[in-house]
Formats: sequence, C-alpha cells, structure tokens
Amino acid sequence: AVMRSLAADNRRRVEQLHGLLRGFALGADQSDDIARRLAERSVTIAYVTNRDGLRSLFQAEEWFERELPRLEDPQLRIEGSMVRAVVGALRRGFAPHPARRLIRGTLQARRVSRRGLRNLLRAYDGDQGRVRDMVDAWVALPDGVTPTQRARELALRFYRAHGEVSRELVALRAVQSLSVLDVRNYRDLVFRLGGYAEDGEDPRLASALP
Repeated sequence: AVMRSLAADNRRRVEQLHGLLRGFALGADQSDDIARRLAERSVTIAYVTNRDGLRSLFQAEEWFERELPRLEDPQLRIEGSMVRAVVGALRRGFAPHPARRLIRGTLQARRVSRRGLRNLLRAYDGDQGRVRDMVDAWVALPDGVTPTQRARELALRFYRAHGEVSRELVALRAVQSLSVLDVRNYRDLVFRLGGYAEDGEDPRLASALP
C-alpha cells in the first residue's frame, strides 16, 4: 500500500511537471531522440525528488497565493511552540526568521496581516505541510529573481546535464542491486548458522532473492 501510494504521488508530480513546462522550449537543442528522452528523464527525476528545490520553486508563487488567504482567515489559529521557536532560532544562529524575511523583504510590496504572518511563522516552525520547503527555496533566491524564473533555469540545467544524472542513476541502481544481494547473503548465513535445514526448512527460502 505504501509503494502504491508513492507511485501515485510520483505520477501526479510528473503530470504537474508536464503542465508547468507546457510552452517552455526545454528541448530545442536536442535533435537526437534518445538524448532528448534521457534529458527529459533527468528533469523528471529532479522534479520528483525536489532536487535543488526545483519542485518547490515551480510551485512557490501559486502556493503562496493559495495559502495566504487561509493563513489570514480569522478562524485559523495555528498553535505555536516556544520550544520549536527557540530551537529554530538556535539553528539559524539567531538570524532573522526565513518566513519573516520572505514577507518583510522579498515580498515587501505584498500586504500581509499580523495574523497571517504569525500563522506562517508557526507553520514554518512546526514544518506543517510544505511551508518550510517553499519558504526556504524562495528566500534563497537572488534579488529580482522569481521562483518560476529560477525553476526554469534549473530545469534547463538538469536537461543539459542528463549525462551526469544518468551516471548517478546507474550508480544508484548498482547500490540497490548490491543491497538486495547483501540481504540474500545475510538470510543464507542466518539459515546455516541457525541450523534451520536440520529442522526441515527448505534451503531455497534462504537463497531466494528478496
């Protein structure tokens, strides 16, 4: 059930990516079909895994427009935690809160109520939903660069670096294969040390791949 849920989430994210890149000439410099497919796979992997905040950046502006009215709703009061707030401040070295920097700095032209800011701060400290990913990705941008602009730059970079991503994927698959073999070897070792064959157990159970 967990794997099916993960697969469904990934399919939904791939569909999101297709919609976000519609009309964006991502593959104009790829004439070879195989290279184009590998490049598209590279961007898809980066989006699904949120590499360098790619997925967060693509969705940040729409997310903010959708979430801000909810955070400013008079009926909404996100519970805060002094412990979480202090721990967060210690981790930042008492630097300004990222959510406050986003509202008072990056989005200073956008009016946000005290209630909205307070709820955003508490949602960030409690890591509710995707608040922390969105805020961190946004405040890390240089001045004058929007999340969508940066996301498209990253997508193009991953597209052109598909060879590197393919090598990483091959390495990951090799590690996964070795892990499966390790599990089988451990099972075989436990089977022999435990004397399970003497108890009538089938040795094929120990040597079968997981």
